[in-house]
Amino acid sequence: MQHNQQIVFNGVDADSGDYLTEPRRIAEWSDLADVTQRPGFASQVDAGLARRSTPLRLIAGVDRGALAQTGWCVIVPTSIDAAIKEALQPLLQWRARQAGARYRRIDLDPDPDMSCATFLEGQGVGPGPVDPSVFPYYVLLVGGPEQISFDFQTDLAIAYAVGRLDLASPGAYARYAQAVVDAEQRRPARRHAVFFGVSRKNDRATELSRRELVEPIARDFTRRSQGLGWSVETIVGEEASKARLQSVVEAPSMRDGFLLTAAHGLGFRQPSMRQRALQGAVVCAEWHGPDRVRARVPGSHYFAGRDVGPSCRVEGAMCLGFGCYSAGTPERDTFFQGEGRMPIQARSDFVAQLPQALLGRGALAYVGHIDRAWTLSFDWGVAGPQLSVFNSLFIELLQGLPIGAAMDAFGERCGAIAVQLAESGARHRSDRSSASGRRRAHLLIAYHDAKNYVVLGDPAVRFNDAEN
Repeated sequence: MQHNQQIVFNGVDADSGDYLTEPRRIAEWSDLADVTQRPGFASQVDAGLARRSTPLRLIAGVDRGALAQTGWCVIVPTSIDAAIKEALQPLLQWRARQAGARYRRIDLDPDPDMSCATFLEGQGVGPGPVDPSVFPYYVLLVGGPEQISFDFQTDLAIAYAVGRLDLASPGAYARYAQAVVDAEQRRPARRHAVFFGVSRKNDRATELSRRELVEPIARDFTRRSQGLGWSVETIVGEEASKARLQSVVEAPSMRDGFLLTAAHGLGFRQPSMRQRALQGAVVCAEWHGPDRVRARVPGSHYFAGRDVGPSCRVEGAMCLGFGCYSAGTPERDTFFQGEGRMPIQARSDFVAQLPQALLGRGALAYVGHIDRAWTLSFDWGVAGPQLSVFNSLFIELLQGLPIGAAMDAFGERCGAIAVQLAESGARHRSDRSSASGRRRAHLLIAYHDAKNYVVLGDPAVRFNDAEN
C-alpha cells in the first residue's frame, strides 16, 4: 500500500504500541528482490513455485460436498496424548459414518523435516488430479507444527482440503469434537454474521481493510444471504472496541453464526514468555494509533485467547481473522530476508491462542494467517480492490460447501501469483532496474501472503441446512 512513498504495515508491537514493522520506502522492496537471486534462497523459492503454479483439483465427477465420494482422513502423530485421541472419538466416528469406505486414519511418526511430496508418494499419490479412491480429499491434521509442520500443511493444501486441530487440553478437543457432531445434526432457523473492522483515521492499514475489505464484503454477504435465514451486523471504526467484540462472542446469536475480524494483530519483535499467549490477538479500537507516546499496549486494547471464557457462545460458528499472526507464527520471518537470512521470530512455530480458544469453546473452524498479513490480499495497487477470493469463500459457505473446499479460491490465487513470480524471476535476471526489483519483491511478498492462509479445525465442517 502506498502512502507518501512508504509501505505501512499491518501489526502492532505489544511492547511499544507502534507498528510492529516500521513504514518502509517503496525503494527498499528492490532489496528483497536481490535477496531472492542468491542461489540458496532462489532454489527454495523455485521449488515452492513449481508446486504452486500447477494447483491440482479433484477428478471429474466427484461432489466436493459428499464425504462418501471425497473421503476424509485424519493424520495423528504417534506422540499425541492418548487422552486426546479418546477425546476425538465422537468426531472420528461421525466422519467414518459419513465417508464410509473412504474414511482413513493415519498414525504418523512426527518428523518436522518430512516433505509433503514424500508423504503423498508413500500413500500411492503421484502427479495428476486428486483421486479420492487413492487418498481422501479432506485431511485433518492433529497437533501442533512442532509435530506436523506449517510447510507440510500449506503444501498439502495445494491440492487437498486441509485443516489443523491444535488445542490446549483433551477437554478442549472433546468439546470441539462434540460441537461438530451437534452442529451438523441440527438445522438452525436463523444465523447471524458479524463483520468487525477496526479503523483509525491516522492509520492507513486499518482504513484500507475497513473500506476495501470489511464493508464491501459485508454488503455482498447481505445481498447473497437474503432469504437464507441470515441476519448481518457490521461493526467498524470506533465502535469496533474490545468490549463490543467481547459482547459479540458472548451473544446467543453467535451460535451457528459467522464472525470476520479485520484489525492489526498484536505481535512481538523478539521471542518472549508473553508471545505464545498473545501473538495474533485482535488490536481493537481502544489502541491509540501510531502517533502517541510509546508504551506497552494494555490488555484492555486487544482481544486475546485468554478473553474467551465459559460465557463464550460460538458453538457451531465459523471465523475468519484478517491480521498478522491470526492463525500462527513461524519460527523464522517469511518476508524480510536480510542478507539472504530469515530472522528469528519465535523460539519455534506455534498456533495462535485466540483461534485455539474459540475452537475449544465449540467454534467449527477458523481461517487465519501464518506470519504477517498484507493488504495485498485484497488490494492490488493499480488494479485496485480484489475481493473475488473472499467473496468466493462466502458464496460457497452459504451454499453449504465444507470450508476446506470453499478455500479452493485461495489456492488458485496463490497459484496465479506463483506463475507471475516465476516469470518475473527470469526477467529480473536480465533487467536489474529498480522497477523490475520492486515488481519482483511485490510478487514475492504477495505469494507468501497468499499461501499462508490456513484452516484451523476440521476442513469438512459446513453450515448445515440440509439432512445428513
